[in-house]
Amino acid sequence: MLMKFRYELLTGQEAEAIAESNRVISNVTACFGMCAGIILAQVILLALLLLWGLLGG
Repeated sequence: MLMKFRYELLTGQEAEAIAESNRVISNVTACFGMCAGIILAQVILLALLLLWGLLGG
């Protein structure tokens, strides 16, 4: 699909639509990465608290 776009002459409107979809994809990816990082941090924190509790700290 990308190769097809590369060899076709795009009108301004088509190029703008592709750029817009790329922006949306990058925003979704950034949000997903941030959410995944927060969830991972919470899971690690919870695991440490459980371990600390089990060890009688």
